[in-house]
Amino acid sequence: MIVVFPQARAKFQWFGEMGTMAMKTLETSIREFQGDEQRIYLMGGSMGGYGAWHLAWRFPRFFAAAVIISGGIVPVQHLIPDIPDEMKALLRSADPYAEVARQIGKLPVWVFHGGSDDQVPVTEARNVIKALKAVGADATLTEFKGLNHIKAGVKAYSQLDAISWLLEQRRQATPA
Repeated sequence: MIVVFPQARAKFQWFGEMGTMAMKTLETSIREFQGDEQRIYLMGGSMGGYGAWHLAWRFPRFFAAAVIISGGIVPVQHLIPDIPDEMKALLRSADPYAEVARQIGKLPVWVFHGGSDDQVPVTEARNVIKALKAVGADATLTEFKGLNHIKAGVKAYSQLDAISWLLEQRRQATPA
């Protein structure tokens, strides 16, 4: 297993320049270490969870599956004070969750979120899972009742069954 952990620069989010950097870093790592292109997984928590949703939305055919922890689609002002241009059209759509779900399509997704999240509303997870299920996606929500943002993240990263599930997923080969 090869794991790539890109870090966003201070005062940046996983949109625009940082998302492009993350994808280039991932592609370079795949080439350098002969990664299996049918087993590329996406995982992110908190601001990285927002970034994971964004990358899944922008590059839905690249990943085999995603695990997203305490992230969302609609930015929370204190986490993402400056909405990047590429997100503005999505956020102006009648239903950004449905728009993301249509683009992501059948990408298997497992979402973890604290029921008492004090940073990112749990409705973010509920709304996107509902939209994904409406398009027939393999989408699961594990909501940790009574846990806040930090405690839910800690608990989510200890879920070994999520890692096993992730490693079982394979991206369908694209026709040549």
